Amino acid sequence: MDKIKYCIIFAVLFIFSCLTPYEPQEKAGLPEEGGAISLAEELFTEGLPDEEGRKVTVFLVNDNAYWSEYGYTLWTVENGAGEELFTTREVCLSKITGDKIAGYGIVICHKMRVGYGETMLTIMINTEQNYAIGKVIGGNYKSIKSWTYSRYLEKGYGRPNELNITYDKENKEYTLTINDNEIEKFKDETEPVCEGGRSGYIVVISPQDKFPQTPVEIIFLE
Repeated sequence: MDKIKYCIIFAVLFIFSCLTPYEPQEKAGLPEEGGAISLAEELFTEGLPDEEGRKVTVFLVNDNAYWSEYGYTLWTVENGAGEELFTTREVCLSKITGDKIAGYGIVICHKMRVGYGETMLTIMINTEQNYAIGKVIGGNYKSIKSWTYSRYLEKGYGRPNELNITYDKENKEYTLTINDNEIEKFKDETEPVCEGGRSGYIVVISPQDKFPQTPVEIIFLE
């Protein structure tokens, strides 16, 4: 009987030892406390417009310099001051390779705000039909909406998903639409409130990504 009991205990310990660091975490695939959040304009390169005339931006990296056991978050924003008041934005994005649960998406309302540093709102998805909404203040990620499943997201690699985000200045409320389906209304209610600024893109490199064998590649169309 003792032999059976020890075998069961060993089996349970073995299973838990094989779990990846991300599996038990509620915020898996999002920027984590302790992870690096860095501007990396050089990794987001503009290609030729597609057949519909949309701007093509490609993110591609397999350099171990951008890998960390805590994850690594890389972002870029457009030049200039951006919009004084955010109105609307639509981006089509697809992940070609990389960890399936790691987030990728868009940045809005990026601005240097006195007393807070760089702040921005982020809307991310992953290849497992989940989306998340967050806010970055001085390099620290704060969740507004943790990973949430949406059947309106296309699952898998190379599948395009269209995100549309609009802002109602009267109600100070954002609306997220995915593939022409209204998904979520949310407000930024913590200081500093983000209502305008520059737009860009964001990508999470997961501890489960295998560099340099498999790159993380994502395509943005706008």
